[in-house]
Amino acid sequence: MSKHTETTGQYPVIPLRTEVQLPGHVGPLEIGREASVRAIEAATRDDNLIVIIPQKNPAVRDPGQRDLHEVGVRAEIVQVVKHSPGRFTCVMRFLERVHIDALVATEPFLVASVSKLPVTTAATPEQLTATTTKVRDFLLAVVTDAQSRASASSSESKEGSNPPKGDLTRAQVQAITDSDKLVDSAAPYLELERDDLTSLLIETDTMKRLERIIPSLERQATVLRLKADIGAELEGESSRTHRERVLRDRMRQIQEELGEQDDNAEIDDLRKKIEDSKMSDEVRAVAKKQLSRMSQMASSSPEYNIARTYVENLLEIPWNQFTEDRLDVSAARVILESEHSGLEKVKKRILEFLAVRKLAPQKHGPILLLVGPPGVGKTSLGKSIASSLGRKYVRISLGGVRDEAEVRGHRRTYIGALPGRIVAGLKKAGSMNPVFVLDEIDKLAADMRGDPAAAMLEVLDPEQNKDFVDHYVEVPVDLSKVMFICTANQTDTISQPLLDRMEMVELSGYTAVEKLAIAKNHLVPKQLGEHGITLEQIDLQEEALVEIIHSYTREAGVRNLEREIAAVCRGAAVKVAEGIPSVTIDKKTLEDLLGPQRYVSDNAERKPEVGVITGLAWTPVGGDIMFIETRVFPGKGEVRLTGQMG
Repeated sequence: MSKHTETTGQYPVIPLRTEVQLPGHVGPLEIGREASVRAIEAATRDDNLIVIIPQKNPAVRDPGQRDLHEVGVRAEIVQVVKHSPGRFTCVMRFLERVHIDALVATEPFLVASVSKLPVTTAATPEQLTATTTKVRDFLLAVVTDAQSRASASSSESKEGSNPPKGDLTRAQVQAITDSDKLVDSAAPYLELERDDLTSLLIETDTMKRLERIIPSLERQATVLRLKADIGAELEGESSRTHRERVLRDRMRQIQEELGEQDDNAEIDDLRKKIEDSKMSDEVRAVAKKQLSRMSQMASSSPEYNIARTYVENLLEIPWNQFTEDRLDVSAARVILESEHSGLEKVKKRILEFLAVRKLAPQKHGPILLLVGPPGVGKTSLGKSIASSLGRKYVRISLGGVRDEAEVRGHRRTYIGALPGRIVAGLKKAGSMNPVFVLDEIDKLAADMRGDPAAAMLEVLDPEQNKDFVDHYVEVPVDLSKVMFICTANQTDTISQPLLDRMEMVELSGYTAVEKLAIAKNHLVPKQLGEHGITLEQIDLQEEALVEIIHSYTREAGVRNLEREIAAVCRGAAVKVAEGIPSVTIDKKTLEDLLGPQRYVSDNAERKPEVGVITGLAWTPVGGDIMFIETRVFPGKGEVRLTGQMG
């Protein structure tokens, strides 16, 4: 009997750090350790037989018997390729598993005494035969697919294609009768970890070895069967879109067959939100169409993220959600009077709207344009109107806006596209009938990106804004229930078509009496609170407020008046902090706190004077008188004007 067929004996040993080899195939091994190189050289001088043993711990560099498994593989060296003096690639035919009885030598290389590995099983012959047949059927399917891929790869010569593992044919698989050899032949076709391969190597129970590879084989065979179904369904189909849809349907079937978690939870969640929302049928159809497209895309693709963001923006719009109007005219009057002094025209118009809305609920909301100088309360009045109506309040500053997309939104084809400010305001309000304050509408500007004032024409037209279309949303958004209040300092810069769509209410400057009321009721309590001063610590007399209004401010609004009151409060705070329990502010103490008078009002003479007449002048901050004086000087008889009225 030759040594090639005799198992028992002593052989050179090559310990493997990371790899695990099973019998039944031919493959290469990289040899680099000095002891392993000497073992290869000794084997090639003798009979080319060697034993391959996996290490228990790959980190051990010079393993002993305790570091090696008790089962190895007897192999025959087919070819040796020498790369360098200490580097070989050996092609080996792995013959059979053997039991490692002992290491009989460790220098200059490992030598092991081996014997035939005893094989046992606790299963009955019928059970072993049935399991072997099952494994053979699965392996036949895998081998058939590997052969077809190998032929396709060789005929098409695809670059970078991975060659199939294993080199068995269907006839060879059918000819294998030994169950252990069948397991060894199937291992190269499976994606097994090192620990799994080690378990197959050292396991002596044939039935357990078969059962270890069945899950991987069955999984692979199932995937191949479903792939064959996909191929049959796709045959003859020329439409790429249809093929992708079918592939994704089959992918879901594969995931269900393999028990993998469905990754469409996000789409299902969005679909549920769409069904539960109050959006119209037209908008719901658009959202569902986007979900259908998302289900056919990979979740990592940019188009998927664009579609998801679009659907989420649709869901954030408060479709058909309205706040209930507070139609109590008396309560609204109380709120407006408590928060603003004067402004009778605007208050009257709001109360008229409430009365009409109470009698005709379907009436469109007014589009008001509040025109007046800075500081008269145009913006804050919008918030009071929302409070009196019981509606949500949204403010959009239009000062310096030059891009039409700020109003209408960006096309979805652009990266980072978002809805315009109108739709964004609805999302922020959470209702479709808020009070929109479009602040500084006279400051809109146009450039090469478009004219935002032209985009506002549709927004502020009651006949058109019920079907307002944002470039991003691309579905009609009903703005007819929104109450728009625009503010401006002047109307000269507002285009005539836009001005024609709004109901203009002019706000003149406050009178001295109104300023005094605003100061006493609003500004003084506000500044005292901001400066931490109580009413017991300061006595701000009315004559001091009148003096501030006449001698330290000259404006239509009350902003400078508030600043001067704040300066008085800061001066009082210093004295309170120094230990003075109560500070009295009267007309005499103002000069110490605010400095000398800034404005002096002229008084008309009671008696007429020759050469002097009194004229009346109008300014945005109120009326004033002017003296026009005539003087005679020696000269040539010419008339010289030193000023001009009008």
